[in-house]
This record gives sequence, C-alpha cells and structure tokens, in this order.
Amino acid sequence: MRKVSNGIKWLVIGKNGSFSKSSLFYFIEKLIEEGLITDVPSTLLNKKIHYLFRDPSNNRLKNIRQSKSTNSSNPSQKDRIDSVINSIFI
Repeated sequence: MRKVSNGIKWLVIGKNGSFSKSSLFYFIEKLIEEGLITDVPSTLLNKKIHYLFRDPSNNRLKNIRQSKSTNSSNPSQKDRIDSVINSIFI
C-alpha cells in the first residue's frame, strides 16, 4: 500500500448530474469477472476504492458501502465501459 497522492479520478457522470459510483462498481466487477484484477472481500474492496479513486473534484469517495447497496443494474455509460474492457482482449 504505497501512498497515493492524486488517485484515479472517476469522471463518469450519472443521470443526476453527479459522478456515477454505480458505473465505478460495475467497472470493477467487470475487471474481476474478466480476471484482470483479483477479487477481494467486500470490506477490503471498499477500503481500496476509498484509497485509490477520487471524484471529479479530486476528493476521496464517501459512503461506498451504502452506494454499493443501491447499485444500479444499468449504470451510466455501461456500454462504453463494456467496450473499453472488450478492447483489452482484441
């Protein structure tokens, strides 16, 4: 766990005009499904997301566990995320 000073800004915007945590969770789930990252227990994954990802204003994400419980089955830019992941294998 090296120090991450800037983190990764998650810039996908949801229907409500705010950044989309649902899209981030979908992206991570797809990476796990494809074997591109290792699956970890949910509590550890929440900590890793908090540690690594930032909102568009460069703030750490908050309420990750609560946001995952209301996760959408059709998050914003789902098709784009699928396309990005599929392009890795081409």
